[in-house]
Amino acid sequence: MQKILTFVVCEKKILALYSKPHPKHGNGGWFVITGGVEEDESYEEAVTREIMEETGLVTEDIFPLNWCSIYNWDKGVCEEHNFMSFVKSGEIILNEEHSKYKWLDINEFLGIIEWD
Repeated sequence: MQKILTFVVCEKKILALYSKPHPKHGNGGWFVITGGVEEDESYEEAVTREIMEETGLVTEDIFPLNWCSIYNWDKGVCEEHNFMSFVKSGEIILNEEHSKYKWLDINEFLGIIEWD
């Protein structure tokens, strides 16, 4: 499965999203935007779509970070490409995957993000 992961930045702050544990979305906690790449969709198109679906924010620029993670998830292997995305400021409208969000400086961000 092809996936994306993106760090979302606005006005020198990084977005952290909180999710409760869920069978489709993992163990929960504070994390960044991730999602699957749909058929005939580029990685950058997937980043833009996932940001809009999960937050309602408009993406201005996307930069590939030139690394990816390969891991087992839900009976398959995921190849997750990583990006940094810059968005226009605006009202955040969370979808059903998340219940809270925070804009954080880099030290605060590193203090709450949980990497498995």
